[in-house]
Amino acid sequence: MSVVTPVRRLSSLLVFLLVSRTLFAGENVWTTNGPPGPITALAADSEVVFAGSFANGQGVGYRAIDGNPIWTPVGEVQLYWSISDFVVDPTAPERVYAAANYGLDVSAVYRSEDGGHSWNHATSLYEPIFDLTVQPDRPGTLYAASRYCFRPPAHFLSCAAEIEKSLDFGQTWTGTRAGLFGASIFRIAVDPIDPQRIYAAGDAGVFVSTDAGDHWSAINDGLTCLPTLAVAVRSSDGAVFAASGKLESFRLTCGGVHRSIDGGRTWTPMRLPPHYVTSIAIDPTDPRTMYAAAYWPGGFFVPRGTVFRSTDGGDTWTEFGLGLPFAGVTDLAIEAAGRRLHAATPEGVFDVEIVPGARPPVIPPRSHTTKILPARP
Repeated sequence: MSVVTPVRRLSSLLVFLLVSRTLFAGENVWTTNGPPGPITALAADSEVVFAGSFANGQGVGYRAIDGNPIWTPVGEVQLYWSISDFVVDPTAPERVYAAANYGLDVSAVYRSEDGGHSWNHATSLYEPIFDLTVQPDRPGTLYAASRYCFRPPAHFLSCAAEIEKSLDFGQTWTGTRAGLFGASIFRIAVDPIDPQRIYAAGDAGVFVSTDAGDHWSAINDGLTCLPTLAVAVRSSDGAVFAASGKLESFRLTCGGVHRSIDGGRTWTPMRLPPHYVTSIAIDPTDPRTMYAAAYWPGGFFVPRGTVFRSTDGGDTWTEFGLGLPFAGVTDLAIEAAGRRLHAATPEGVFDVEIVPGARPPVIPPRSHTTKILPARP
């Protein structure tokens, strides 16, 4: 996900409230391991973790081997651009995509065929990209969560939710707004049981497509908090989980996690304390175990971030681990073996050992020879 989404803009405003700390790796203990700066993108594969950081007005991409996260810079985008997402192709793990944004105006998509060591510019779009998703049964098919803004002669800005689709590994894209409403789409999730069924989370709720993204419709029956920041689908039974949150003047007006067991036709709120929930991660080795990144603003000067865990499929939730920064977590990623959970925060990536045995994290100095990602044409 991206610094241009509401929660990440909020996190950037709260950076000055953070306190420095040194933690030691351990089971149920969150440990900061860099890279430096607020994290704007996060993805984990079976062996590699990717993170995008935005510091000193520039986005930098990093790569680490999971379990021994020595972060290596893999590229920089242009000044004032931020990396909004990484996604690893599940059918070809050496193929990695990255999205970068320049404000809310334009975006660029990059593709690596060697695990992130080198990158090629795939395309540029005249709208931001908040999330990239690969359709696992169709190599080369990607979806991008976005928005399209109109600028009439009076300079009044009006934006509409939009989803972009590519059939050629990110080189060309076709956008659709049919069946969508609201101003933005933030996340997209493909149903692992039925890959033709795709869910999208936006500021106007949850949408579904049953024909691989060609047509969309709203599925909000039972949602008690419409602004939806994330959506996840459980591989064991197709249950859908939606994370939501709404802030007014930095105060929470609604938020939490909803579950649907009928493909989004109806939703039930989970028994999670009211929080601004930004991300959901489901354990790939135990689908009844899941994690929700949450933030409780409590007024501008009393922030509180945490992660909740459920081990019974979402029926009950408890806070998980110690040591997260107060400004909260903007994204979660869990590696394929289910041993470690990674959290994107304004202080860097935090890790926690789900299964004991991870190596202590190391923060390397940034190389002065970091290569530049190809500029958009």
